[in-house]
Amino acid sequence: MLLCPLMSRAQERPTFIPKGTFGAGIQFGTLDLNSDNSGIMLVLNPITAKGRVSMIAPFVEYAYNNDRAAGARISYTSGNASVDNITIDLLNEGMAFDFSDVSAGITMLSATLFHRNYFALDPKSRVAVVAEFALSGGRGHSEFNTGGEAMTRADYLNAKLSFSPGLSFFVMNNISITATLSMANLSYNRVECFNNNEQTGSRDKFGANVGLDLLGTWFGVAFHF
Repeated sequence: MLLCPLMSRAQERPTFIPKGTFGAGIQFGTLDLNSDNSGIMLVLNPITAKGRVSMIAPFVEYAYNNDRAAGARISYTSGNASVDNITIDLLNEGMAFDFSDVSAGITMLSATLFHRNYFALDPKSRVAVVAEFALSGGRGHSEFNTGGEAMTRADYLNAKLSFSPGLSFFVMNNISITATLSMANLSYNRVECFNNNEQTGSRDKFGANVGLDLLGTWFGVAFHF
């Protein structure tokens, strides 16, 4: 007698993304860095530095079941940083080093496969918690310059498995906005350094991180049909 009411209540659980729904949209993120907003060690006196990292990624997804979707995205990341002036003072006469007009730029292109679970928070299915697992790989390079002349170049290769929770909200019946935060990841990175087009060294690194990753903060807009 009690089984039917319990089954009926389970079936009434709201669906945020119905089975068979396609989604397409774009994700983006940006991060500004400024030495005025950071704690600097006393041996760096003075320092004037700033930088910005921007990310943009078109994506598609398909709900193969209610509130379960798989998808892919291509992301492009670019960043730059500059140091107008820095003095490294080791608190000893004759042990100070000055650098000025140093800049760096980085670009990276990566591909990602992801899986999302949605959990509706209201009966009208307008707001949901998102849990995303993603596997990505990419290549990129950076250049360091001083006084307008190239100092060195570095090429990057990386792979990452990450977990990103977030929130999604339907602003219209077929348009949603989503924000996710990278909270845990496993990664592999390889970097090769060049000077005057000659390789000077390479390094491989495996890493694991648990906690907020500001470079993994994404905002997105999607159309569902």
